[in-house]
Formats: sequence, structure tokens, C-alpha cells
Amino acid sequence: MKKICALLLTLTMLTTIIPTAFAQNDSTVTAQQAQNTAIVFATTSMSDFTTQSEYRDDLINSNARSLMQYLDDKREVKEIKENLFGRKLDLVAYDVENICVTDKDFAYEVYFDISFNYKDGTESSALVAAYKVIVDKNTNTILAAITNDLSGGTLINTTIGQTAEDLDLDYQLSVLSNRNNISTEGEPYDLEEKVSKLTAYWESVEHEVAEAQDHQNQELVDTPEQLDLNLPTSPYTTWVSFTESDRDAMRSYQDDWWNGFNPSFANFTGEGGDCTNYASQVLNSSSAPQYSSSASGIQGYTYWYYRSANARSTSWTGVNELRSYLLRSSTTKGPKGNRVTTFGELQSGDIVQLYNGSDFYHTIVVHTQGGDPLVTAHTSSYSGLYSTRYGGIGYSRIHIDGYYR
Repeated sequence: MKKICALLLTLTMLTTIIPTAFAQNDSTVTAQQAQNTAIVFATTSMSDFTTQSEYRDDLINSNARSLMQYLDDKREVKEIKENLFGRKLDLVAYDVENICVTDKDFAYEVYFDISFNYKDGTESSALVAAYKVIVDKNTNTILAAITNDLSGGTLINTTIGQTAEDLDLDYQLSVLSNRNNISTEGEPYDLEEKVSKLTAYWESVEHEVAEAQDHQNQELVDTPEQLDLNLPTSPYTTWVSFTESDRDAMRSYQDDWWNGFNPSFANFTGEGGDCTNYASQVLNSSSAPQYSSSASGIQGYTYWYYRSANARSTSWTGVNELRSYLLRSSTTKGPKGNRVTTFGELQSGDIVQLYNGSDFYHTIVVHTQGGDPLVTAHTSSYSGLYSTRYGGIGYSRIHIDGYYR
């Protein structure tokens, strides 16, 4: 309710300041017309898979200057990625899903998901991207729009783990209400900084890929001593390294559930995100045991287990909590990992966590080892090369060596 009220307030403010953009007439646009306009706009002008000749920028309201800038920046990011990575994105098929249209008095808020299947160079890939579009009820034109797709997620990193409903259009709407200038105050991204980080990231990956080619099939074998020389010993736990069967099981689990929800577990999408819940499920598909508490309710990150949505550890579903559990110094039961310095050291079931400078906010799972590994994730669902979705974003890599039992 708070979000709805805030957005209603913003739209009310806009109608007061720029009545010409929202003025009513006798041919008010219907919800179905607004929905159609939003989807056409999203699948043409906003898409990472269309060319300039396919854009429908004519659908943009003439006052939506911040939206125009956002689209220009998205397109620049897409081009930079293609030039850096040496790969083109080729769309195979897409489906529009989970459409919701809300009447906001002077405009319609339309949000939905688009499931894309595409080729990333030669690699078959897939993404479920979220979109939110504001359509003027008077002119049937686009006032504001945002997405967490491949280029949109690079521009505004925190959108990657958001649902369509949660995507934030406050900045575009505030600029729309101020027709005299586009202020950088409150701007959600710095394009120059994003490009710089993307370039630096790819330079490091190129170096890692060259080295990984010689070591890609080398088995990583870690002992507790290699993980942490100061680990306390315990007569109640035994260290077990993951086997190839464990890696295969975690890879198979990802194949089955990267774009679906195992009914044995709750779906936390819309409740902070399902990314870490999914990562824990992948780990759980190996032979690693859970470490549970006999207490009821939700317990802290010193445990790692799931019985139900209301009987689990915070480390099962929380990004920072799972990190703390995996990197613990104790020899309590369950999987354990260590930070590594290259992507090539990561194997199936290992994780990468995104970092925004102050907090870890998203968990990604490695599917196939490589200098630019294949990865999967939930919220939003993704299966493809790490670089295409997450390149240039702050990260931490955790290789999960095995478990204590």
C-alpha cells in the first residue's frame, strides 16, 4: 500500500505541474490499449534483441526526456558489450507473461515479464526480464519505463533482483514533472562509471580465460588446512570433498529448476527475492548435509537448513547470511567454501554474489566451469554466460569445496 500511495502521489504531482501531458479528453485510452502499447514498446524500443529500424520511439511522450536518455544509455551499453565480448545476441523466441495493468487516474501502470530464449554468440541462453511502463491515459504514449533486462540490469544493478512490480520509476517521473531541465540529483546510475567498470571487468576476464583454457579440466581438491589454517578441530565432524557426482547433481538441478520453482520449497519471489533460496536448493541437491536447529521458527546463519517457509535458517534464503555460513571458521556440519581470485576456479554449484559497495545483494550459481562461466539464477531467472548478465558489477566468488558431516 505504501508503494501504491507513493506512486499515486507522484502522478498527482505531475498532473498539477504539467497538465498538458495528462489532460483528459473524450477519447480516454482503455486499459487494453495501454497494455498493448506498453508491450509493443517493450518488445521493440526497450529490447536488447531489436535493431534501430524496429524501434517504436514514436510511442514516447514528448515530455519523457529522461526515458529517452535511459533508452539511449541502454543501447550504448548493449553496443559496448557486443564490441567487448565479440558476441551478438540473436533472439530465438519470447513470451510475455504475468501482465498487470493498474489504473492510476491519469495514466496506466503496466508491468509484466518477458521470457527470452536467445543465442549469445553460439551459447543457448535464456532470461526472464521484468518491465514496468507508465502509459498516458490521454495520448496513449509512454511517460516512463524501466526494465532489468541485460542492458537495463547493467545500468541499474539493483534491479536485477527485483520483480516488475518493484521496479522504481521515481526518477523518470520526477524529471517528467520538471520540464525545464534534467537534473543529475537522484539519478540512478552514472553511465561513464558503468562503462569504465564493464571495460575493466572484461580485461580481467580475458586474462582469466586465457589461463583457464589450460586448467579447465583440472580437478580442484581442497583440504580443511588449505581453506583455513586456523580451523578448530572437532571430533564430531569429518571433512568430505565434493565428488564429480556431486557436481553433476548440482548441474542437473539447475537444468531442472533455473526457470521454475520446486514445490518442495517455498518461493520467496516478492519477499526479498528467491536467488539465495535457489542457490541453497542447488547445494542441497549434492550430498552435503543440512545443519538444523531443533528450535522452531526461523533461526540464524550459524545453521543451514529448510523444513518450511517458517522453519528454516536465515542462511538458506539470505544473501549475506549464506555468505557468512559458507565462510565460517567453525567445522559445524554442512557445505563450506572459500573465496577465490579467478572465475576459472569456480565449479558447478559454486556461487558468485553481487556487491553494491556496502552490501551483498544477489546470489548467482555456477553451472559450467570456465573463465566466463555459464551461470543460473532466480529473481530474475537467468541461464547463460556470466559476463552478458552481470559483467561490470561488483562481486565476490566463493568456491564450495565440500562439506562437514
